[in-house]
Parts: sequence; structure tokens; C-alpha cells
Amino acid sequence: MGKEIQAVFFDMGGTIETFGYTRELRLDATKVIQQRFAKAGIDLQLDNEQLLEVISSGLGRYKLFSIESMDELPPQRVWSEYVFSGYEIDQSKLAGIAEELSFFVETRFYHRSMRPEMPTVLEVIKQMGLKIGLISNVNSRGQVPTNLKKYGIYQYFNPIVLSSEYGRRKPDPAIFHFAARLANVSASTCLYVGDRIARDVDGAQRAGYGLSVQIRHNFEHGESDEGAIPDAVIDNMTELLDLLRAKRNCEQTSIESGKIRALIFDAGDILYFRPERGAKFSAFLKELGMEISPNHAQQKKDI
Repeated sequence: MGKEIQAVFFDMGGTIETFGYTRELRLDATKVIQQRFAKAGIDLQLDNEQLLEVISSGLGRYKLFSIESMDELPPQRVWSEYVFSGYEIDQSKLAGIAEELSFFVETRFYHRSMRPEMPTVLEVIKQMGLKIGLISNVNSRGQVPTNLKKYGIYQYFNPIVLSSEYGRRKPDPAIFHFAARLANVSASTCLYVGDRIARDVDGAQRAGYGLSVQIRHNFEHGESDEGAIPDAVIDNMTELLDLLRAKRNCEQTSIESGKIRALIFDAGDILYFRPERGAKFSAFLKELGMEISPNHAQQKKDI
């Protein structure tokens, strides 16, 4: 049955919240980005359509890099080396707004909304005495905590592990191990819920998590999503509660049934015995002209 689950970790985008976008949404957001550049004293000489294309292409290149390397670069490097590579831009000015730009893209380039059942599900998990954490691939440091507070569920999560702070991205097992250490639990007692096979399920299983659960999210990422097979696939987060209750009942039944699941043996005098134990040693001492003191055993005991 595996070890008892002690902690439940969630992915953010596609899991706790659903998201999508339209080109119109991104064009409107790009207008605001233009204003932010102007305020910072950066003149790109691009119209909104052109700027949106530059941002989308650059972030697309960074996405490919991050998938292959599993590295999460600081926003300054993302915008300098991938989005505006080859552009004559004052790097100090760009660095001053890079975090803000990444946060803006992650919050305003998408329609995001919390799965409506999340508050109830989190409260039940908390009442079950389980720890609740979060592991998210994200370039900004602000998007996840901002949205969790907006949804009114921030207080449930400890730890919150972001690739933007840790420096590595899922499916690297290291970020999963790091989260388990922060929660002070072993990886084998953790359950992870995410919407992506290649990123969430594969990473959790490679890290040795006890259970990995996929929740379906209708969004076309444009990337391969194959790999490990999840322990369960759900469509609504309330189904997670059924899985946790079923596992807890199975564990309780196993304990109450008293079934023997392992045999451990001593070796000497159990798996084999020595009828002339000590005889050869006594003979060896006799050859040396020595005899075992009759008080030797008592002397050792006294010592």
C-alpha cells in the first residue's frame, strides 16, 4: 500500500487555477507594457503588434530553453537574452523593470480563475491533518502569491516553492525533493497534483513521491506531454478527497488486520548453529600456553 500520505502538494497554473488567453487580451496588455517602457525611458520604436510579436517569440525561445535545461533564469536575463536579444536597450533600465514585466505577462497575458471547489477541498485536507504545499514553474516571484491571496487561499500553503526562487524547474526531481524537505516529510509520503504529465507527474514520480495525480485542464500548450502514468486522473478537485479517504481507509484496514508483511531473521544460532562454539579458540589459546580465566566472563560484565 505504500507509506501513509503526510503532505499534499499542488501545481498552480492548470491545477489550482484554470487559464486561457485571446490575442485581443494580449494586445490590450501590450499597450500597458508600452506605457511601462516609456515610463522607464526605453524607446523600442515598435508598435503594439510588433512588440507583442517580439515578446511572444522571445518567451517562446526561452520556453524551449527551460524545457530542455530545466533551468529558471532570472527575469533580467530572460528579457535581455531572449526577448530583446539584439536590441539596443539600456540594460540597467531593463533590469529595473524585468521582474515587473514577467509578473505582468503572467497575470495579464492570461485569463486566470480558481477552480471553484478549491477552498472546500483545502479545508478538508487541512482537517485531515495533512500538510499542504505548492510547487510551481513560474518566472516571476509575485504571480503565485498574488493570485493565492486574490483567491483567499494563501494561508493554506506552506511551503510554497517557486522555480523563480529555487532556480530549477519541474520535472527536475530536485525541486520536488526541496519541497518535501521544507515540509519536513519524506518524499514517499507526499502526493502531488498537477495537470501536466511530462512536467508534474513525471517529476513527482522521479522524485519518489508516494502518489502522483493528474487533473485534466483543457489548454493547448503546444508541447509534448507524454511520459509517466499517473496513479489517478481526475476532472474535479473533490475527487482528490475521495482518493485520500480511500487510501487512509486501506491503510487503517491493513493495520487492523494485523497481516504479517515481512519476516526478519537473526543469523547466528537461528539460521545456523555452532555446536562446538568456542572450541577452536580455546584450542588456539592452549597452543599459546594460555587458558581462559574462569572469571573472564564476569570480568567483562563488570567492565
